Amino acid sequence: MSLMSAGDTHVFVDLDDSLFWSKRRLDGRETIGVTTKMDGTPYGYMTAASETFLSLILGAQRVIPITARVSTSLARVKLPFSDYRICCHGAVILTDAGQVDDDWLDDRSSRLRDLTAHATDIADLCRALPAAKGLRVVVRADHGLEFYCTVRDPGRNVSKLAAFVDEVRTRIPDDWVLNATDSDAVLRPNFLTKGSAINWLYSRRLKRPDCIVGLGDRDDDKDFLGLCDYVVLPKSSMLWAALEGQGLASNG
Repeated sequence: MSLMSAGDTHVFVDLDDSLFWSKRRLDGRETIGVTTKMDGTPYGYMTAASETFLSLILGAQRVIPITARVSTSLARVKLPFSDYRICCHGAVILTDAGQVDDDWLDDRSSRLRDLTAHATDIADLCRALPAAKGLRVVVRADHGLEFYCTVRDPGRNVSKLAAFVDEVRTRIPDDWVLNATDSDAVLRPNFLTKGSAINWLYSRRLKRPDCIVGLGDRDDDKDFLGLCDYVVLPKSSMLWAALEGQGLASNG
């Protein structure tokens, strides 16, 4: 039997809470800072384990970050990614030269026009709800197009955010979806998925390799992880917690 090298593999890597975390979440386990907020304040930190994992996958033929971050936010991530990059929940694909793939962006723009409500409308709906008082509602835009909304509680009150999620869940149009964790809620069009961007890349730009590996952490990563041959989950992730809750994972 002859074994192929790691160069025959593509790896899709979610970033926040998969490869790096806020210092608050790491509780003293942080090593190096790898990204900043808009004002330059350090924000995302790796651990010794995530540094080692990154060093392992960098030998693959392609390592492609796939993130909810918009492209300007992705640009603040100081990690050695030099291939395609997928950002804004799959809405924007950047080439290895950092140029936006206009064919894919035009497709997403066309889909936006068909929605029953747009990101600004959804943000207004959220802000009008009683449970949203004190929450921060932000419209996420990339390359001049408004794609989705995020909702967070600046005070990190889990029950307050949960009350908002319960209230908004039945108010959004059928062509929008809601994904929430204990730290944020994301409201996005149902066509806006990371998996759709990967499928398009392999149909138009890349040859599918023998092995695809995916790293993700939350429920709305499942659509792209389902396209991979192997899946990696941080033990601190929502998806790992779900497996433990079903008795499918164990800490030993």
